[in-house]
Amino acid sequence: MRKLAYWTMAATAVFALVGCGGSGGGSSTAPISGTRSAPSVVLGASGSTATTGALEVNYVSGAGRTEGDIHAVFGRINLVDTNGNSASWQSTAGLDINLASYNVQRTTVPVYFSGVTATSNSRFFDTYQVDPSKITLETSTGATTLLTESPFTTDIPARITVFPGRFTCMSMFLAPGVYYQDPTTSDVVFDSDIFKTLNTPSDPDSELSGKMVGFINDFVRFDISAMNDADKPYLYDGGSVSSTKAGNFFISGDDYALSVAGAGTSDKLFNMLTKDPTAPVEGFFSAVVATDSYKKGLWDIKTLNPSDLSGLSRITALQGYWRNSYQVLNFTNAPKFSFITFPGSQSDRNGIQQAVAIVWSGSASAPVITNLYYGEVDLTNKTFDIFPIKDINEGDIAGELTGTLSGYVNSAGVAVANGYEPAIRNGTFTFTSGSTLPTGFLSTGTFVVFRQ
Repeated sequence: MRKLAYWTMAATAVFALVGCGGSGGGSSTAPISGTRSAPSVVLGASGSTATTGALEVNYVSGAGRTEGDIHAVFGRINLVDTNGNSASWQSTAGLDINLASYNVQRTTVPVYFSGVTATSNSRFFDTYQVDPSKITLETSTGATTLLTESPFTTDIPARITVFPGRFTCMSMFLAPGVYYQDPTTSDVVFDSDIFKTLNTPSDPDSELSGKMVGFINDFVRFDISAMNDADKPYLYDGGSVSSTKAGNFFISGDDYALSVAGAGTSDKLFNMLTKDPTAPVEGFFSAVVATDSYKKGLWDIKTLNPSDLSGLSRITALQGYWRNSYQVLNFTNAPKFSFITFPGSQSDRNGIQQAVAIVWSGSASAPVITNLYYGEVDLTNKTFDIFPIKDINEGDIAGELTGTLSGYVNSAGVAVANGYEPAIRNGTFTFTSGSTLPTGFLSTGTFVVFRQ
């Protein structure tokens, strides 16, 4: 297993920061005997079982605005998964995108799991259809005239995973030249090369090269404010390390983040971690919306507004959600040392998941975390590495703890065969690092996978 020096933003590091707010089977026939003690996962609205996930699509445009701008109106979205099933969104009015105007417009595609063959674990979409309903031209009065309707449907390779009860984000970048009017024929032309340059990684060594990429944009918050200050990481503020220690740790399966203590207001400092451990992306997070059935709060990253020459105003560049750990994990029957793994966008193809190990006290409804390690598990090779949270910014691996995984079972408690990692819901962890374990850690126990 590779060593963890630091963590990366899975998809947002590929492009500029502008963005969103599997298979089954492989089991034997007999349940595993005995009781396994671990938190249980609750991902549906109002504590229910989730039958849908969500893909948030952001249309991001920008280069200024002027007479003669081309507009693309998107009234439908369609994605196709590896089983040939679609997920779609339609709107009669559509989203009117001025390709030259700095703008972000969002919509959400519901992704259903109930009744869809072989997709109870996740749905992996390998095709995104770029499909504007019409192309218009802006006049000097600001009105638009129609150039063409239903001009193109273009299939673009994609790598987008959606899980039941969770939120995935994909951004589509648009600019002048993606659609343009041929000066000779007046026909509207879609320039796929420009589109792919804006929207897909070009690294030939990456499996994501040439594909539209989604990332999980809902975090789970672990309150680490009760930990000793010496065991907490520092936050960055204004581009440099501050004297403030983190009070919250966030994990999604794709990304990590830190913030000041508290459950969030509009001005709570939030650090999204990047490939450079000394340069997290700074933003803010807000409190859980009381009327939201998923009990979500918001986080956002802001950047300078490129259309404001004064350099004073900022616009939202990246956005997503967060939920409290005790609202999506039921600790009622869990031991005071809990080990949870989080699948990411590529986990169902490579077996790698992020992980968090916590020592906690108090009640299941209000657990008090006294120690936290982060890291990753390799379900295919049955190993794990975890590290003290205090070192997450520096990438120090001196406190590394390692171990093995075994005894995988699915949601029915039935053994999972090799090659069917997406079906795993829990298993056994065993530390093998040889060093003395921190106070409260169990040498062996049950880990739970954060998926329904």
